Amino acid sequence: MTTLKSLLIVLLIVLGCKSSGLPHQVTINRPVCFASCRAYTFTAHKNNMMLQINLKDKQFPIPLSSEQQQTFRTLLNTIEFTDLDSFYGNKRVYDIPEVSIQYHNTNTIIKGIHFAPKKLQTLLTQISNIVQTTPIEKLTQ
Repeated sequence: MTTLKSLLIVLLIVLGCKSSGLPHQVTINRPVCFASCRAYTFTAHKNNMMLQINLKDKQFPIPLSSEQQQTFRTLLNTIEFTDLDSFYGNKRVYDIPEVSIQYHNTNTIIKGIHFAPKKLQTLLTQISNIVQTTPIEKLTQ
């Protein structure tokens, strides 16, 4: 029983040290598109994150719940940002929403999130869902 407790303590310490967050800042930016999508910027570094809607040269922060932050933290820690290609999508199509991602010394452009790797698709969909369902009136008051 003592060995089991010791092993559990060591495991908790290792897991606690590993979950320190992203070592470099990641910024995800979606500018205004031709359709009804909203422009946003999402920034995360270590365990800090911020999501904001960009409207007419003004930024309005969207408060994220603890649950949303934990979901984003989990997704961010599973994506290998340094292994991403510089471009996903179709360069000849202009009316598909574009997303740009900056991480450390890498830049990635995505034209159509369905072209992105699955884990990144999940992250972008989660962010977009929050942005699209947040009432603008609530932010601009």
